[in-house]
Amino acid sequence: MILLSYPDVTQGNVTLLRAAAAERDIRLHEWVPHQISVWCADGHMEPLYGNSSKSPALIIHRTIARLRGLVIPALRLWEKSGSIILNDLSASADSRDKLVTAIRLTEAGLPTVPSAGFLPWEGVSLDHLPYGMTVIKPAHGLQGRGISFFGSRHEAEAEARRMCWSGADDILSEYYLAQPAVGRLGQDIRAYVVGGACVALARRTATEPGERRANITLGAVASTLPLDHPACGLAAAAVTALGLDYAGVDLLETEDGDLRILEVDAWAGFSGLQNATGADVSGRILDLALEKLRRSHT
Repeated sequence: MILLSYPDVTQGNVTLLRAAAAERDIRLHEWVPHQISVWCADGHMEPLYGNSSKSPALIIHRTIARLRGLVIPALRLWEKSGSIILNDLSASADSRDKLVTAIRLTEAGLPTVPSAGFLPWEGVSLDHLPYGMTVIKPAHGLQGRGISFFGSRHEAEAEARRMCWSGADDILSEYYLAQPAVGRLGQDIRAYVVGGACVALARRTATEPGERRANITLGAVASTLPLDHPACGLAAAAVTALGLDYAGVDLLETEDGDLRILEVDAWAGFSGLQNATGADVSGRILDLALEKLRRSHT
């Protein structure tokens, strides 16, 4: 079994997966994405790792978003030759794009945070959003980075019109989302879904004064929620709608107590949630991998 990730980027997650593998007597081989290459010539296509041919039985991929232009084609070739890939590749890439995720969830009839995707220019309009506090974020942002809060839609729109490109690469690589600020600032619900079931759920609350983002990496604390909470079923439905084997789901509660899906991420970290709740997220992921391997041999 292959774990494709950068351990220095996702150290906590990798450590938990190593421990879960040891408990299950699984031989977990760790690959780093940049050592993957692809050879094409004379009708032959071959994925390589460390410049050598490999035939992995199963690959769990994480932290490959920035290299997906090379890594995903290689994984597809391994899949074509019989390797099992945990988490559909297209669905994983889609989940990292916040607007594509919102579109997929809306198509499935699931409640999401209203979102307006846009490229900044001097005439951009956010009139579809409510008038109140508004959030602007990069469509592919991680861990709360690049998020800005504005007191009103008009303030956010003014900022969107002032934003300028720093170079041609910006136009090709990123766009933005504007969303109304929903619920209590600095608080959200994080769910982790594996194999169609929610296996861990917690409310995350920012602890730093004035912090409006509820990311554990930014100092938020997580308090366990029961697995019969309505957020569990909604999170599981979101992951199913995106066609993923497992993923992290962020949800917000409105002032009326309704739940709305904010984000789904196939590569979301789970170490903070697992440590806070005691749920065996890493073990459930490996159990799902073993189940898929057994099915492939029957």
